[in-house]
Amino acid sequence: MVNNIKSLKNKIYSFFAGGIIGTLGGLIGLGGAEFRLPILINFFKFPPLEAVILNKIMSLVVVFFAFFFRLFFHLI
Repeated sequence: MVNNIKSLKNKIYSFFAGGIIGTLGGLIGLGGAEFRLPILINFFKFPPLEAVILNKIMSLVVVFFAFFFRLFFHLI
């Protein structure tokens, strides 16, 4: 029961942290990596090396989708 509550709590924190990171990253025109890394390390307690690797993977996904969305909307 306690693990289920912790899991739900982490999912809720992740949802709101993602929303804040996405909003801040979108407002200043960046992908949000500069906001993700401190949250991964300090809030979610990832070891620094794993946090950097995960952050790089997420950045690659953001760049991949941004490229195709910009390409698509540029052609319209």
